Amino acid sequence: MIEPLLRRAVAFLERVHPPATGRLAQALFITPPRHRPTARERESLRHMTPLRIPYRGGSLQAHSRGKGPLVLLIHGWGGRGGQLRAFAAALAEADFRAVVIDAPAHGGSPGWQASIPQFAEALKAAEARLGPIHGIVGHSLGGISTLAALADGLDARRAVVVAAPAHPRRFFRQLLQRLGVEARRWPALECDFEQRVGRTWEEVEGPSLARRITTPLLVVHDDQDREVPLEEAIDTASAHPGARLLPTTGLGHRRILKDPTVIREVVRFMGGEPCGPSRLERELAFPDLRD
Repeated sequence: MIEPLLRRAVAFLERVHPPATGRLAQALFITPPRHRPTARERESLRHMTPLRIPYRGGSLQAHSRGKGPLVLLIHGWGGRGGQLRAFAAALAEADFRAVVIDAPAHGGSPGWQASIPQFAEALKAAEARLGPIHGIVGHSLGGISTLAALADGLDARRAVVVAAPAHPRRFFRQLLQRLGVEARRWPALECDFEQRVGRTWEEVEGPSLARRITTPLLVVHDDQDREVPLEEAIDTASAHPGARLLPTTGLGHRRILKDPTVIREVVRFMGGEPCGPSRLERELAFPDLRD
């Protein structure tokens, strides 16, 4: 129901005041949906230590688990830190300190709007608050934002991107298409958006970012991901000097976060010894992620 109303609103704005179309599309593109954590997420977070990370005059919600070298975990668009709980549990068991972050305008963190640069700023804020970073695990938009933060100087010894897009402009164009904006108007609206966020689309593409970093990189992606095709992971991995691509099958965009094999490979990549099946089974007890 909402989309037809938006299409009619856009059609009206295109007739009477075309610049307003761009402002509406931009606002929609950087306003994430906010979902309540599942029961299993809430239960897992109760076993973690809550903390706040100073950010832009306020603070971001985060949760910490374990002791040892710091590994940051950041979710994707419309997600929450609790979605990465199985990674956090496995990393804590392997003697790391896992800190899951709710990005700006997500989960328990304040705000209404977010973007790749803001996700990257959140990672930098975590470094400033928590100290040296051993590794980062980023899912979806959190993955490409991890690359953006590293390209902007964030220091980490290892990085993992899971189901991360390589070409975010594609999502903006999909939004414009759904809103019924004529294709001839897209370049101008894309240029306006670049000016708003202070980055060009090329500057936040996966291959462009990957070429600028030397941090050892693991790229994990499923061949049945319906939101981000595997080809985008290949684009990013191919541009990095020495990245390892870990393809999976049948896990999609979100179930990949609960796959024991993926989780163990990530722990190994970070330099830890993966925990046994029983511990992971407890963390993955309820099928509350849907692709």
